[in-house]
Amino acid sequence: MTQFVNVPSFAGTAGVGIATSDANWEVNYQAGSTSAVVSDAARARQNEGTEVYYSRTETPPGLTQVVSSTIRRFTAVTGSNVGVYARAYAPRSCIVAQLRTESGGAEVRLYKLKGGTATQLGSSVSVTTTNGADHVLLMEVSGTAPIAVNVKFGGTSIIDTTFTDADFNVAGKVGIRFGYGTGLATNSTGLHIASFTADDTISGGGAVITPASGRADATGYAPTVVRGDAQAVAPTGGRASVTGYAPTVAASADLTTSILMNNTATPHASAPVAWSWFPSGRVGALDAVTPVDGTGTTDASGQLTVSGLVPPGVLLVAVLNTDAADDDVYYEAFA
Repeated sequence: MTQFVNVPSFAGTAGVGIATSDANWEVNYQAGSTSAVVSDAARARQNEGTEVYYSRTETPPGLTQVVSSTIRRFTAVTGSNVGVYARAYAPRSCIVAQLRTESGGAEVRLYKLKGGTATQLGSSVSVTTTNGADHVLLMEVSGTAPIAVNVKFGGTSIIDTTFTDADFNVAGKVGIRFGYGTGLATNSTGLHIASFTADDTISGGGAVITPASGRADATGYAPTVVRGDAQAVAPTGGRASVTGYAPTVAASADLTTSILMNNTATPHASAPVAWSWFPSGRVGALDAVTPVDGTGTTDASGQLTVSGLVPPGVLLVAVLNTDAADDDVYYEAFA
């Protein structure tokens, strides 16, 4: 597991914007002037009645992203919310999980945002929060077609869903979001973000188990009765044979191609591509293999990373040009 972001606290001068205090925070979107500032206890809090998104400058190493924040609740400000996001590819375009306080309690919601237009994924889930206590909000994002998202609150999975949207098939950026309600957070009210981390591995996940629960086959043998002056039973007590099958566990992985180059040895950097994954076999023997299709974008070096696939298999990648006859197609096998 690689932890590519670790912010244990928000250092800086109280009342100063977090992007000013730490150069590794950058504004993804900000409607006001100083929408989130450092609190007097090295946390981050909302400061204006607007929403703001802050991304980390570190680039995620792949499409599997686990983002987490410790959130301190001081008081419930109706409609106030904070959250964590992943795969941000443009301003207010990301997958975001947020903790929201209401007059009657609190709830967690999951959205995909595209240019600020929100589509809720799954249902809102009521959660228990306590004034003066810390609560951990964690979101796991992986895969492309579909994209799998799991949201945990206090270590318990509460939203587990999938969706398909090619715009989010990029690593993008990770970060935190602040919303607003009927009143602003102060140093002693509302919701504060105390920490933020980002990893590239889902703990305890990333495996395909076949069969899902193992299997046991039982074969019974009825006794044979021979009629005569005396009856004989064979076998004496009957017999049962039980054969067990342990489940097979196949671990999925982030598969990264070699550098994709054109005929002049120039890498296809940051290029949109389409890919097809054949989970077994080899070229010339793929008749019975059902492929998995997806899209993505190569990185700055010309390599493509695809998450959630289980090797061995064959990956076909096409750098998209004007039409199929003009596409640059590459083949790579993974053991």
